[in-house]
Amino acid sequence: MILNLREPSEREKYFKTLRPIDDIMFRTCAQEKTWCQEILRTVMEDERLKVIECQAQYYLDNFKRRSVTVDALCILSSGQAVNIEVQKSGEGVHQKRVRLHEALITARLTPTGTEFEDITDVCTVYICKFDIFKHQRAVYHVDRTLREGGERLYNGHTEIYVNALARDNSKTAELMKIFIDPAFYNYDSFPEISSLKYQCLHTQEGRKKMDAILESYIEEIEAASRAEGEKYGRAEGEKYGRAEGEKYGRAEGEKLGRILSAVDLFKEGIFDLAGASRRVNMSEEEFKAVMEELEPETK
Repeated sequence: MILNLREPSEREKYFKTLRPIDDIMFRTCAQEKTWCQEILRTVMEDERLKVIECQAQYYLDNFKRRSVTVDALCILSSGQAVNIEVQKSGEGVHQKRVRLHEALITARLTPTGTEFEDITDVCTVYICKFDIFKHQRAVYHVDRTLREGGERLYNGHTEIYVNALARDNSKTAELMKIFIDPAFYNYDSFPEISSLKYQCLHTQEGRKKMDAILESYIEEIEAASRAEGEKYGRAEGEKYGRAEGEKYGRAEGEKLGRILSAVDLFKEGIFDLAGASRRVNMSEEEFKAVMEELEPETK
């Protein structure tokens, strides 16, 4: 845990704890096509698979509705789009998250007038730091099956879930050891993934890249929290009349925005409890109480 990421020594300690399954390192490495390609060749069991384009943190705007940012969107030489997602928390309805991502990717990549047979195929590779289906397998494939006849059907969407904790002697399980264990590398089977992991952890170039990603990440969290705080502030201000209400609402919204930002940064491991509390001028006990009170808004 980090007390003050503006201090170089504290940031250095934080970087040493990172692994590919952690958001900052994953964002850094997923900018490289060869990194994503090595993951997909392993999980999708296709050594001839080729990634021709990839983008980390790909934003999918859904006008006036729920928008999302996917961790890494890859385009293969076959034309198929593959979304690589990394999820460390077991909480939430993951299959519905996958469904929304797939729908927005399909919509984004489908030009006006496209015939249905030409709609881009989309695959989701969902890497979990938990066993999502509880069968101790490294890889799970979810298929569409005709209930009445038993035939397997295909509508252009493939779902693959990876259990990063499984050790079933598969190649994917070996890959996941690199994702989970900070000290583990396998240059023979996974040269690109091992090399980029080492670069991030042990070279100035890698640290510089992660440093830039971390700065961007903190700014994202703070901006989102400010927006949530402003929304809250406007609602609160309406209770007190126009002029005074706007003044009160702005103040309350800014305060909540700072608190939400600190809560998010604490949950992501960027700050420990002491650092997050100091960030909003609270005692640790006060911060914990406010965090519990805000739990519904921060999920």
